[in-house]
Amino acid sequence: MYPPGTPRVYSTYLSSSGKPVDLEFVKPLGPSPLHRNPNPTLLFLGKSPDHSESSVLVKLVAPECYGETVHRTLAEKGLAPLLHGTARVAGAPSAIVMEYLDANSQWMTLQDYVKERQEIRITTEHPRLIDLLETMKTEGFVHGDLRPNNIMCRELLGPGKERGVSEYCCSRHNRYS
Repeated sequence: MYPPGTPRVYSTYLSSSGKPVDLEFVKPLGPSPLHRNPNPTLLFLGKSPDHSESSVLVKLVAPECYGETVHRTLAEKGLAPLLHGTARVAGAPSAIVMEYLDANSQWMTLQDYVKERQEIRITTEHPRLIDLLETMKTEGFVHGDLRPNNIMCRELLGPGKERGVSEYCCSRHNRYS
């Protein structure tokens, strides 16, 4: 049984090792402070037996507008959510299965973070954002929609109250040849 408003063509995805993994859609994600996609019906909360301890985010994207290599590279450096895998069905968008960042984990868009604090100097207060931009430049990656509402950040509660910034939306990446 599929919840209303969820895709029925993606019952599995391929993990990064190429192994098929069951995928269950829980619900569509409507607009929220974390998910302001102009078409929220392209974002879904899901479950997978491989990640039973947490939910996954499933994002439907046009295959030509998504850079899996870019996402994996940034995730390996801690600059993007962990990419669990992808599902591809002929004639349908690709389903990207990734780590779900929820409001309970205190993630927010950079846009909201700046509004909340009124004033911010990105270069001094967000070294991870600089890491993200430098990594993209060094690797030759281009993000087709890099804006403050597409970058997720949170204050980490570790020693020295260090802040961390993570790129959240890895769609529309392309690579210069």
